[in-house]
Amino acid sequence: MPLEVLKGVIKPMNKHGMLKATSVAIALCTVMSSTTFAFSTVASAATVDTTEKVSASTTKSKDNFSWDNASVYFLLTDRFRNGNTSNDHSYNRGLDQSGKVVSNIDDRATFHGGDFAGVTQSIEEGYFNNLGVNAIWISAPYEQTHGYVVGSDGNPSYAHYSYHGYYVLDYTQTDANFGTAEEFETLVDTAHEHGIRVIMDIVMNHSGYNSLYDMAEYGYGTVAPGWEDSYYSHQNVNNTTYHSFIDYNTNAKDWANWWGPDWIRCGVAGYTEGGGSDLTRSLAGLPDFKTEQASTVGIPKLLQTKWSREGRLDSETAKINNFFTKTGRNATVSNYLAGWLSEWVREYGVDGFRCDTAKHVEFASWKNLKNACVDALKEWRANNPDKPGADWDEDFWMTGECWDHGVNKDGYYTQGGFDSMINFSTQGGGLLSAGRVKGTYDGFAKAINNDDSFNVLSYVSSHDSVLARGDLIGTGSGLLLCPGGIQIFYGDETNRPMVAGVPNDGNGGAGHSLRSDMNWDSMDTNVLEHWQKVGTFRNNHISVGAGSNTSLTSTSGYAFARDYDKNGITDKVIGCIYANANTDVTISVGDTWSDGQYLVNAYDQSSAVVSNGKVTFNSGKNGTILVEEPDGRPLMSVKGDAEFTGTQTVTVKLDKCEQAKCSVDGGNKFIVKDGDTITIGNTAYDGDTITITLEAENEIGSSESKATFKKKVQGGSTAPVKTTSRLVVKTADGSAPYVYAWTGASNALLGAWPGTQLTSKDDNGNYYVDINTTETYNVVLNNGGKVQSADITGITGDAIITVKNTSFSSYDLEIVETPASPLEQLKKEGREVKAMTSSDYTASSWTTVESVMKSVDALVAQGSDADDDQVTAMITTLQNAKAKLQLNVPALGYAVKGKNTVSGVAAPASKVTVTVNGTAYTTQADDVTGVFTVTTATLNASSKLTFKAERNSVSSAVGAYNMSSGDITSLIVPTTASQATKPTTARPTQPTTVKPTQPTTAKPTTQPTTAKPTQSKNLNVTATSNYFPSAKVTLVNNKELCVEYELQSSMKLVNAEWTLNYDSSKLKLDVARSKDFMPNVSNEVTNIKTGRIISNFTDITDLKDFTSKKTFVRAYFNVIGTGSTTVDLNLKTLCVGFIDNDLKVNFEAVVRNGAVQSGVTSVAGYEKLAINKNTKAYEYGQQATDLNVKSESNYFPSANVKATKGKTVCVEYVLDSSMDVVNAEWALTYDKTKLELDTVRSKDYMPNIPNEVTNVKKADGKVLSNFTDISNLADFKGGKVFVRAYFKVISTGETTVNLNVKTLSVGYIQNGSLTFKPVVRGSVIQPNVTSTPGFEKLVINRNTKVYLYSDDDVMLGDVTDDGQIDINDVTAIQLYIAQKQSFTDKQKEAADVNKDGIISVLDVTRVQQYIVRSFDEF
Repeated sequence: MPLEVLKGVIKPMNKHGMLKATSVAIALCTVMSSTTFAFSTVASAATVDTTEKVSASTTKSKDNFSWDNASVYFLLTDRFRNGNTSNDHSYNRGLDQSGKVVSNIDDRATFHGGDFAGVTQSIEEGYFNNLGVNAIWISAPYEQTHGYVVGSDGNPSYAHYSYHGYYVLDYTQTDANFGTAEEFETLVDTAHEHGIRVIMDIVMNHSGYNSLYDMAEYGYGTVAPGWEDSYYSHQNVNNTTYHSFIDYNTNAKDWANWWGPDWIRCGVAGYTEGGGSDLTRSLAGLPDFKTEQASTVGIPKLLQTKWSREGRLDSETAKINNFFTKTGRNATVSNYLAGWLSEWVREYGVDGFRCDTAKHVEFASWKNLKNACVDALKEWRANNPDKPGADWDEDFWMTGECWDHGVNKDGYYTQGGFDSMINFSTQGGGLLSAGRVKGTYDGFAKAINNDDSFNVLSYVSSHDSVLARGDLIGTGSGLLLCPGGIQIFYGDETNRPMVAGVPNDGNGGAGHSLRSDMNWDSMDTNVLEHWQKVGTFRNNHISVGAGSNTSLTSTSGYAFARDYDKNGITDKVIGCIYANANTDVTISVGDTWSDGQYLVNAYDQSSAVVSNGKVTFNSGKNGTILVEEPDGRPLMSVKGDAEFTGTQTVTVKLDKCEQAKCSVDGGNKFIVKDGDTITIGNTAYDGDTITITLEAENEIGSSESKATFKKKVQGGSTAPVKTTSRLVVKTADGSAPYVYAWTGASNALLGAWPGTQLTSKDDNGNYYVDINTTETYNVVLNNGGKVQSADITGITGDAIITVKNTSFSSYDLEIVETPASPLEQLKKEGREVKAMTSSDYTASSWTTVESVMKSVDALVAQGSDADDDQVTAMITTLQNAKAKLQLNVPALGYAVKGKNTVSGVAAPASKVTVTVNGTAYTTQADDVTGVFTVTTATLNASSKLTFKAERNSVSSAVGAYNMSSGDITSLIVPTTASQATKPTTARPTQPTTVKPTQPTTAKPTTQPTTAKPTQSKNLNVTATSNYFPSAKVTLVNNKELCVEYELQSSMKLVNAEWTLNYDSSKLKLDVARSKDFMPNVSNEVTNIKTGRIISNFTDITDLKDFTSKKTFVRAYFNVIGTGSTTVDLNLKTLCVGFIDNDLKVNFEAVVRNGAVQSGVTSVAGYEKLAINKNTKAYEYGQQATDLNVKSESNYFPSANVKATKGKTVCVEYVLDSSMDVVNAEWALTYDKTKLELDTVRSKDYMPNIPNEVTNVKKADGKVLSNFTDISNLADFKGGKVFVRAYFKVISTGETTVNLNVKTLSVGYIQNGSLTFKPVVRGSVIQPNVTSTPGFEKLVINRNTKVYLYSDDDVMLGDVTDDGQIDINDVTAIQLYIAQKQSFTDKQKEAADVNKDGIISVLDVTRVQQYIVRSFDEF
C-alpha cells in the first residue's frame, strides 16, 4: 500500500525506510576478545515453534515445479498489456459527462487499458516461459472502486483510480476494466497449460476509499449538489474542492449505507476512528476491516444495494451462507473475507495469494484464510479433473508483504500460515552486487534451504519502493540465481523506465512513478536476452533456488555450486557471475563433478570437459557462466587461444550432432564437422574481437554457440587504446567526496575502504578521478566512511554521478557515451567488408570495394599516426563503394513447362523474387548453399520469368528467361557459389604416398645413458615458526622439498593470516605443484613474492573444520643451493570459534599480531579448546619422468611398456577363438593417481562388440563391461581386439592395469538352437572344455599389447581418427574425392588404404570391403 490518506485526503505514508548497513572492512584479528556478531545478510531468527510444517514449501509437483524454486513475475495488470480495448473505460472511468474520453490530463494514476486478455496473449506467445517464469503475480482481479480520489496534497493534483487493485469494492466479481470472469478463467487455464502458477494480489486489511462517484452511484454518505462539474473534467483536481462536496461528520444514517460500522473503522459519522496499533489503525486513511472481532455481521448495505441492482443478491447471499454452513464458520468479518477470497480458488483454480499489508491483520485471520484456500484448491482440482493443473499436488501457497521484513522466520510462518514472506533486504540490488553477493548467497542458502517450512521471496524492484536500474546484467544474475524464491517486477527484464515527468515517489510515497506502461516497443534486448537465459536456467534447475550454496575458486568473478538432493530428486549446477567480459574463466569443480565429465555452459551452449578438477568456459560479453550437465542437445565449442597475434587456427568440437553451421563475424555460413579447423584473424584488425557462431540441431532440440577471440595489437603505431574510465562526482554541497571503487567480486581500484578522496577538478569545477579500468566497475560514494551511498553498480566507461543530498542517499547516474574515433569507425566499416564473401557480388562492383580496401588497410595500419581528415574521407569513400555493391543475379536450375516450381542458386540467405508474367513470388535462399525453391503459377511456353536477389539492402540486377527457349532441368550452379566451404579451406592437394607407421611394442630405439654422477652436495633445511614446532631434513643432489605445517583444533577456524619466508638463492618455489598453499581452506587469498608467500582467509559463514589433523599450510620447493637454510612460517593471526543458535559467530584469537595469546581457555565457551600442531619437512618424490606400465590379467598374458609423463599408453587384450563368443563380463582396474583414463579416445572398449554395456567409474579407477547376444554371436577368428583402453601417464614409478575376466562363453548356433560353454566362470578358467561334445576342436589364443600411442600414428581407413573404421570414414573419403572436404596429411595417409599414392574410389571400395569383413587387415 503506497499511500497514507485521512478521510480521502491522500498524503505520503510515513513508512520506515531501510537503514543501509555501513560497508566496512572487518579485521578479525584486531577486535576485542569474544566478539559476537550476526550475519549482515540474514536477520536474527525469532524463537518460534518449528513443529508445524508448511506443506507447500516441501512438496514437489508432478510437473517438477516447486515453490522452493519459484520465479514469480509481478505485473500490474493495468500497465502490462492491452488485449481488449473495448473495456478501457468501464464504469465511466476516464470519461467526461458526455461519455467522451478526457484528454490532456495527468494520467499517472488513471487506468491505462491493460487487462486479462493482454496477459493471456503474452502467456500464449511464450513470453513468460522464455523468461523462465513459473508463477505470475497479477493485480487483485476483483472489482475496485469505480471513481477516483485525489492523488496528493498538491494543487493541482491528479485523479487517482484504483488501477493497482488495492481499493476493493466487491470481492465477488472481476473488475470490468481488467476483463470478464470468462477472460479471467481463460487466463488461469492458459497459464496452467504453460506450467505457470497464478498468484492473486489480495487485500484483507481495508476496503477502498469513498470516492464521489461511488458515493453517488450507491447512495451512501452525503454528497453536495454540483460535484459532477468538478469531478468529470479530471482537471485542476485538488483536495479542497474534492472534499468540499462531502459531509464527513453528520448524517450517520447515510454513512450506514456504506460498509457499516460493524464492518469497518474509518472515523466518519457513526463509525469508530482507527486505532493506534498496527492491527486497528486506518492505514493511509483507508477503512480498516474489523477482522479481529468475533461477533457476527450481516452483508454490508453497500453490497446489498449493488447486488440488488445487478440481480445477484440472492445468489451471492446463498453462496456465502453455504460457505459458512459447509465449513462450520460463523459470519464474522474475517470469515466473510475468507469465503469471498477462497471462492477465486474454488471457482478458477488460483494457486496462491500475495497478501498486502500483512502486519495490519492478525495472524489468526491469515491462518483462517490459508486453511480455507487449501481446501478450496483441493475442491477445484476434484471438480475439474480434465483441466490443466488439476493433477498438480502442491498445496495452496501464500506469501505476505510486511514492510522491511527480511530473512527471518517468525509468527507469520508459525501462526499466520504463510509459506513465504517478501524479502525487503534485497531491494535495489545492493546485497546482490558483486562485492556482497557471496555473503548473501551463503547466508540465504543456509537460512532458507535447511528448513523445509521456511522460504522468502526476494526482489530488486517493486511497485512502491524502487526500480533497480543501472547494471541490470549483474543485478539480474544476482536476483535470478538467488537462493529461495525470487520476484521479477514487470520490466526489470526489459529496462522499463520510470514514468516520464513524474518525480520518484517510491520508498513510502505513492509509487506511481514506478508503474509505467510495459515498454514493449523500447525493450533493452541485451538485458532481456540475458534475463531469459539466466531465468530459464533457474527454472530448469531446482537446485538454484532450493539447493545448498558452496563458493568455488575461479579465475574471475564469483563462482558457486548449488546441490539439491531431496524427495527423490537430485540436481546440481555451478554458476559464475560478475566475471570480466569475454574472458576464459577456470572454475574448480572437483567436488561437484569428476574428471572426464562433459559439461555445458547453458548461457551460450558451449561445452567443456572436466580436467584436474577444473573446467574452463568463456564468460562472454555479459561475464556469465551457467554450468550444467548435457541435456542431449548438440554440444559445440571452438578451441583456440583467447588472444592471439596475426592469425590462428582454431578447432571445432561437436558432440550430439553430425555437423553444424558456422559463420565468422556474421559472414556467410558454412558447414563444419567435429575436428574441422578454421583460420581466423584475416577478417579483423589488431585489437578487434572475432566472433564465431555455431548452429546445430538434433532430435532433442537446437543449439547455438558463440566463441570470441581477440586479435592482439602487435608492433607499429596503433590507434590509442582507452585504458581508464573517468568518473565525475557532483556533490550537493561542493565538498570533495571519497570514492571506493571495485571490479568483479572484490578487486579494489582506489584503495581500501573508504577509498580515495578526490582532489582533481574538471573545467566545470567538478571533482573527478580516472579509474584504471575499462571493464564494468562499481562505486560507493562517502564522506570518509561515516555517511555513504548505496552500491552504485554496473558502471561502464566514463560517467557522471550527481549527488542530491549530503547523506549520499539520492543521486543520478549518467553514463557518458564516448563517440568512436574516426579510425575506429573506419575499422568497423572495413571489417564489414572483410566478413563478406566476394563471390556473392558482381566482379565489377567488388573490384571497386577491393581497391578501396587496400587504402583502408594502409590507413588502419598507421594507427594513431593516421591523419583524421584522411580517415574521415576514406570512410566516405568506402561507404560509397559499398553502396554500389551488387549481388550476382540468381542462377536458375529448374523451370519446366507444366510445373509450378522454380529452383536455382542465389547469394546465401538472400531474399529471392521470381516473377512469372508479372506476378511476384518470394522465398529465402538457403543460408549455406544459396539454393532456393519457389512455388509459382504453372509454367507454359509463353511464360516470362524474371528473378533477382536482395540481402542487407544490396540487390542484384534482374535476370530474365522466356520459357519459349526451352525447359531448364539441370541445376546450373555458378562456380563461385557451388561449394559452401570454410573461407580458409583451400582446394585439396593431391595426396602424397607416405608409408604409415603402425603402433609397435618394440623397445625404445634410444637407450638411456648413465652419466657420471657429480660430487654429492647437501642442503640442510630447517622449518621454523612462531607457532608450530620445528622440523629438519637434509637433501642431497638437488632434490625436491616439501614443508607442511599441520593443525588439529577442537574448534573451527574463523580466519588466519600468515607469511612464509624462504631463501630464494637456495630454494625455488614450485608454484605449479604448490598452487593450493592451504589445501583445506577454499577461499584463501595468496600473494606470491620472491622469497615470501603472504596469505589470509576469513569466512564467517563457513567455518573451517580442523577437528582431525589436517595440513594447514604446505609448500613445495626445488633445491638450487647447498649448505643450510630456513623456511619460516610467521603466523600473524589465527582465530577459532563457533556459530551459536542465533546464527551469530563467536570467535577468539589464539594468535594476534604474531603473538600467541594466553588464557583463551579461560574464556566462557572456550574451556575445552584443544589445539595440536606438527611440522614436517621432507624430500618429495623423484625427479624421474618415466612410468613403467604393466598389464596383467587372470586370463590374458602380461606385457609392459615404459612411458614418460604426458604420453598416452594403449593397452590391448587380443582374442583368437575358433568358436564365436556368446557373452562376456570383465572389470579393468588401474591406479588413477598414475594413469588418467582417456574416455574420449577409448570410448569403444570392445571395438568388435556392437552392444556391450560399459560403466566407467573414473573416481574408482575402474571400467566395468558386459555383453550377451544369443542371436548374433561375436566372431573373433584370426585374432581381434577383445578389450582396449587408452591412458594418459600422469605420474612416475610403476603401475599395473589389470583385466579381470569374470565370464567368457563361446558357442555355436545349429538348427536355430544355441549351444554354449563358459571358458571362464566366476573369474576362474574352466578345465576340460574341449572334452565337451561339440567343443572338441575349440582353440583359443590370447595376446596382450601395451604400447605408446601417438596422435601421429595412423590407422589405415580411420580417416575420422575415432579408433574405428566405419561408414563415417567412407563418407569422409567420398567428400574429399568430390573436393567437398579437405584432409590433413595424417588423414590422407589413412585414406590411401591401397597405398598407391592416390586417394580414389578404389580406396572407398577397399574400406567398404573391410567394414563387411571381406578381409581382416589392409
